[in-house]
Amino acid sequence: TMLQVLNVHQVGSPMPSAQLVVMPQLRVRRVPGTAPAAPAEDDPSLFHVQVEFPPDAVVSLDDDEELKAMHFEVISSMKQLINTSYHIKDQYDQVIRFYNLDSPARLADLVGGMSMGKRKDLQTLLSENDVKARMSSALELIKRDLEFAKLQSLVKTQVEEKVAAEQRKYMLMQQLKAIKQELGIEKDDKSSIIQTFRDAIEGKKLSEEVEKVIETELSKLSSLEPASPEFNVCRSYLEWLTTIPWDTLTEDNTDIKVAADILDEDHYGLEDVKDRILE
Repeated sequence: TMLQVLNVHQVGSPMPSAQLVVMPQLRVRRVPGTAPAAPAEDDPSLFHVQVEFPPDAVVSLDDDEELKAMHFEVISSMKQLINTSYHIKDQYDQVIRFYNLDSPARLADLVGGMSMGKRKDLQTLLSENDVKARMSSALELIKRDLEFAKLQSLVKTQVEEKVAAEQRKYMLMQQLKAIKQELGIEKDDKSSIIQTFRDAIEGKKLSEEVEKVIETELSKLSSLEPASPEFNVCRSYLEWLTTIPWDTLTEDNTDIKVAADILDEDHYGLEDVKDRILE
């Protein structure tokens, strides 16, 4: 950890909000061939390692047109990312406003520290000493980020358009349904279902107990939402109740041979079951 914010003190007049922006300034590399990291005596959770600060080569953009072109292309891609990806908008916006982007080496390191690329590719970029090669890797990384951000934005737009279209269709259907009901052209689905059940029992001679059960279920059905699972359960029960021929009586037929013929006609096999029924 090269920097740790322990406390923030107010300076000058109070502000409604403030933001601390930390920008990288040095490259740090562990010295190869040193002893393994050892715990610090004052804090076992920290480790002592020997590091060095590799100096950046001083490169003039005016002396290398290809490096200059890559440098400005990286900056241009960063600006495009700000307008494309809402995930990294804040961090890139802060970088472009406060960070010194004139140094190709530091710009490449910055991209390596903020890119969403693979860890292996980021480490390769940060380990590269040649500024031109590092800038080339940085440009490749940020172009990948830009393409991914464009794809993400496209998917987001398509999903939002689909949801908006479905929502608009639903609202229009509800409005059309309300207009039809207002004009008396169409009844509410639930009202139509309840009326169908009432028509089914109209004229039938029901016992007091059966009539009470049907009225209870109709009242229950009217209070349920059609989309609820319980609505379908109640509806199925009413369908069964209203289709039973409560007041229809038939003359009993005790002829065993007729019963056997009916069983053989309606059911194949099941001889043991048929014999048991005929007994």
